[in-house]
Amino acid sequence: MSRVQPYSTIAKELLHDNGYWRYKHDRYTLPDGKKESDYFYADSHGSTIIIPILDDNSLIMVKQFRYLNQKKSMEFPGGGLQAGLNPEENAHKELLEETEMKAAQLINIGSFNPCNGITNELCSVYIAK
Repeated sequence: MSRVQPYSTIAKELLHDNGYWRYKHDRYTLPDGKKESDYFYADSHGSTIIIPILDDNSLIMVKQFRYLNQKKSMEFPGGGLQAGLNPEENAHKELLEETEMKAAQLINIGSFNPCNGITNELCSVYIAK
């Protein structure tokens, strides 16, 4: 098994900042140092997804319109983390905004990167009761 080696960053450029994430452009070289290339990505503060579970064990989802696909999507409540909020605060905020519900208890069950080729975002996942 070959050992994975990191790329070397040559330059970084901020293209846009919207408060939730920054769109960036990096120039880098491959580990062999011979080839330079470009990488465009969203540098994220993070996000949260909340899985609301009611007393009867039913789950709550919300219908969202998603611009990139130009269609509605059924999703668990959640959203991007604004600078200055921690993931649990964001989970409470998003749950209230999207469902008008407040959680008596939030349980963090982990985190994941939803699209590791496009963003460095870590999404914290909560169960809301």
